[in-house]
Amino acid sequence: MLIKNCKIKEVEEALKRTNKKFNNNVIFNRNPEYYGKYIRCTLKVKNSRGKGAKLGYSGRRTISACWHVHGELFESLLNINPEAVIISAGHKIDIYGGNWQDWNIGSVIGPMNYSEACECN
Repeated sequence: MLIKNCKIKEVEEALKRTNKKFNNNVIFNRNPEYYGKYIRCTLKVKNSRGKGAKLGYSGRRTISACWHVHGELFESLLNINPEAVIISAGHKIDIYGGNWQDWNIGSVIGPMNYSEACECN
């Protein structure tokens, strides 16, 4: 993801807040770093059997962070800094909207929404 109008400390604080809901299982896969006018980072989980782990289309657990983790991080970051703008998976997320928009990550034959690709609920 790419984050604009923000500081690395704010992104790190947003992750701390997010981890309260996911039993401290979420970490940065790519630590936040400045990339021009953006901060670039990615998320993963420590334990694929823990909260916040994304499931693959076959049901296999992965170390990727799920849709709910990303949504919580985005919400936390926007609460910390309302001026932040996040670009994730080609979607723009800011204080005016864009968060919690779901989409199909499966196939035509086996559709699966991003929000369904975990065991969070």
